[in-house]
Amino acid sequence: MAVVTGSSTGNGRAIALELAAAGAKIVCSDVRKSGHSRCGRGRHEIDTDDLIVKPRRRSHYRATNVAEESDVEALADEARATFGRLDIWVNNAGVGTSGSITESSLEDFNRMLAVNVAGVWLGCRAAVRVMRLQERIGRSLGHIINMARWR
Repeated sequence: MAVVTGSSTGNGRAIALELAAAGAKIVCSDVRKSGHSRCGRGRHEIDTDDLIVKPRRRSHYRATNVAEESDVEALADEARATFGRLDIWVNNAGVGTSGSITESSLEDFNRMLAVNVAGVWLGCRAAVRVMRLQERIGRSLGHIINMARWR
């Protein structure tokens, strides 16, 4: 069972779909549910969790702002409650600025710190808290993967 933050688009979407294809149950997490994918003609909105096979209840979506402690804690608890355990937590959510440093504001910078630094720390803490409550598989209680993006 895996949690992927920032799963509505980009790398997070690809990671969630690959983990699901490998057989994992996925909790998709992002500030917004909708993502875009090209299917057939034109552009159609298809949510990541809807691309994962749902008849066997293999996916679930939870709106989460990773910069908010209560959101991240609730995500970890809901993942365990929904699927019984938490084996993988992928801290993928991240934000950048649209311009150069001279065009960015202190508000932009603080938002980047909140999501890209505090959000990862909050995710690790929530995942470890939940993983410590479950039985080991082999020698592991679970795995945490932290992503970073460099422009």
